[in-house]
Amino acid sequence: MLLVYVRPADESRGWEKIGQTETIWDDLRPRFVESFLMPVFDDGSSLKGLRVEIYDRDGDGTNLDNQDFIGAAECLCQEILEIPGHSITLELEDPKKPRKKRGNVILMLDGVIPCDPPVSILFNFTASIPGVANKKLVLIISKAMRKGQWTPVYRSEEARGKVTTFDPCTISKEKLCAGNDLRSFRIELHRKKRFDLEQVGFFLSNLQKLSEATVGQSFRWWSPARGLQKSGVVLLTKQIEDTSMVFDINMSGI
Repeated sequence: MLLVYVRPADESRGWEKIGQTETIWDDLRPRFVESFLMPVFDDGSSLKGLRVEIYDRDGDGTNLDNQDFIGAAECLCQEILEIPGHSITLELEDPKKPRKKRGNVILMLDGVIPCDPPVSILFNFTASIPGVANKKLVLIISKAMRKGQWTPVYRSEEARGKVTTFDPCTISKEKLCAGNDLRSFRIELHRKKRFDLEQVGFFLSNLQKLSEATVGQSFRWWSPARGLQKSGVVLLTKQIEDTSMVFDINMSGI
């Protein structure tokens, strides 16, 4: 899990914790879904510093002293804003083990268009992918960022079956596409391995395309094994309201 702290421009206030991510178990390259809203001006003046701490959780307890500290990293918000793509890679450090490499962490900043009133999107996903029937699958939704980068905004539970049915996914429009109907996102399927995920395939869309699609319409599917397929994803049903949207989608990867 990862803890996030900010330091206001008034440095006398010190570090203030604004939250922590979900816990991702048994993954050596975790991509955290939890994000945090912060008021940051273009020059980074509203918040001076950003600090993250990463822990290897050994149980469900909340006492950090009982968890394994991996390392921490700090930077100025302005540093991230000045980098093309608004993404920075920092080396994790542990003062008690200064000579040992602790790994890296990638931090991204993204602007959000507020939705008033809020809009929620409900996805129902099923999958029947050749070659991975009855394997443990994880569904991830990733949002497009600057400079060709992607960041996960939703991660499902592990599911398996000849036809895999995932728990319904409810997500806000702000989190899915930063409030922008034209912002691309990917619906990705991954096979759960012992300490990592292996991508099975994905399809690319945006909220405007899905909203305008007709029931029964197919979308292109991409997989590492077969490349880009003309079909493989079908919109089964949809329901569009002013403050909510519902999409039922089947992925066959054929």
